[in-house]
Amino acid sequence: NTSAARHVALALQQALSLSDQRKKQLSVLDLCCGNGVVGYTLAKTQRLSKHVRVWSFDTPQALKVARQMARDMGVTDRVEFIEGDVAAKPLADLGGPYDLVLVGPNLLSGCDAEHAAELLERVSDALKSTGRVVLNETLAGGDLTAYSQLY
Repeated sequence: NTSAARHVALALQQALSLSDQRKKQLSVLDLCCGNGVVGYTLAKTQRLSKHVRVWSFDTPQALKVARQMARDMGVTDRVEFIEGDVAAKPLADLGGPYDLVLVGPNLLSGCDAEHAAELLERVSDALKSTGRVVLNETLAGGDLTAYSQLY
């Protein structure tokens, strides 16, 4: 639901104090971005719009949808698209280091604990020393998405 994702992106802006980034660039890696709406909403937010760059990473099929969403939202000038398989591509090689990494829906819940830990370690390699990670996971036993859960 793009409306919910937009609401989430605005909540992330507040929760992460991203408005403090107004005077400097904010680099965002949207890992397994899907349609990209969360990252693109950050790029479109009035106070941040000129300072946010988003690198959308996903499969070619997903990026086809993400490209259209970026066009629809008017942020193509602030978005780069990276095709690949998260399991195979070194995340540190994706143009970082990044200020923020958005980990796409249910990416970790599809892994066992060992692979989830390995993925998070790889994510940390893509971050600046002051960078942050936002995990987008489904709550156990429910259908709500825990966008605002920061780990």
